[in-house]
Formats: sequence, C-alpha cells, structure tokens
Amino acid sequence: MEAEIVNDDVIEKGLASIPNLWKKTPMRFKGVDTLAEEFRLGGQSLYDRWQDNMTTHQIRGKTLRQALRVLIADPDYQAVDPNMDPDGNPSPRAGMLETVIRKYQTAAFNDLAKREPDLRRAIRNAKVRARIRLSARACDGVTIIDLLD
Repeated sequence: MEAEIVNDDVIEKGLASIPNLWKKTPMRFKGVDTLAEEFRLGGQSLYDRWQDNMTTHQIRGKTLRQALRVLIADPDYQAVDPNMDPDGNPSPRAGMLETVIRKYQTAAFNDLAKREPDLRRAIRNAKVRARIRLSARACDGVTIIDLLD
C-alpha cells in the first residue's frame, strides 16, 4: 500500500479522535536514563537524538509517519470503533497505534546503541543490574512471611 494515501492531517485527527491517555516517550528506556549528562553529545541529550532518529528511522522502507499513514488508511483499522467501550476501556485502535509507535521507538533506540558505544555499554550494564535484582528477589524460595516466623 502506498504511504502517500493519507496526509499528516489525517494522522493528527486519527490520533486525536481516540480517547486514550497517550503515553509519551519514556525518559528511561532499557534501563538507561535518556536525559543523563553522560549521554549528551554536542549539547543534545540522548532523548532528543532518540526522538530525531525516530522520525527518520525506517522499518521495511517506511518511516514512522509513513507507517501511521498506512495503518490509518487500512480498512481493518477503519472498521474498529474509535470510541471507548461501555466499560471505559480505550478503543483497540489506540493499541494498534501504540504498537506501531513502540516498534519505531525500540528500533530507533537500538540503532543509536549500534552507533554509540557508551550507550551500548549502559544498556548491557542495565541488563546485568536487572538480572541481579531478579535473582535477589528469588531468595531461594524464602518469602517475607518465612523470615518473620
């Protein structure tokens, strides 16, 4: 499907029409503080570089904007009700949009990690710290209740 079928106004209206508490891009991703001074390059934070990279990064030849255009124009997407359900749950459209956005966020961040050794090292260290925390929680099957007895 051609990405040019839907213009940017349609993307903006599509996002605005769905009742949802949109999550902004996290300041911490893969255990890394994207606003930390250690990742500043040329006065630009990692967060800013990540956002810039998200706008130009391509997956299967499409940028995020192009992928959103294609999704919003898709008949399957259009067939889904944009309103909340009677229980107050957001429309499945919100999840569809969120999935595409998160895919590009992750790909753009991974792309930066490939180019920036310090970031790659920080991600690796964050994974190690997470594994240590996870193993510490395991406590050989001992629970808080067991410790109190």
